[in-house]
Amino acid sequence: MSEQLSTIDDKISIRSFADYEGFGLSVIHKDKGKIDYKEFSWEDYEVLLRGLWEGYLTQGQKPEVAGQILSDDGLVVETLHFIAPSSFHGPCGNKLKPNQESFIYWLKSQYPAISERIERDAFQYLDSELDCILQRNLERKNR
Repeated sequence: MSEQLSTIDDKISIRSFADYEGFGLSVIHKDKGKIDYKEFSWEDYEVLLRGLWEGYLTQGQKPEVAGQILSDDGLVVETLHFIAPSSFHGPCGNKLKPNQESFIYWLKSQYPAISERIERDAFQYLDSELDCILQRNLERKNR
């Protein structure tokens, strides 16, 4: 389960890998290859992501992971990757964990600030994906 995250530097991207133990982030430079690697537990990564959103929304701090500033698209993609990794989207996937579901509702409660802060396309993608994730989760709860 991995995602490629865009940064504000066109030559640098971050590959995010999720597994049962947590997240691994490889910073990849277009010309130099892998230049850094960081690991986080699921719990620590949730704290980091929420902190990135809070800092961005309340103080305008650009979201930074592994020493790189994420683009709005990169932040949205990684947030969705944390909440619902690709395994969630399969036909027989599990329900969201309570902390993942509460993170969605917290994000939705921040929509006025998010829509003012991030690019329009990134916001629309976040909004539609969170709705789909919540709908699928509700269907699984009602099985």
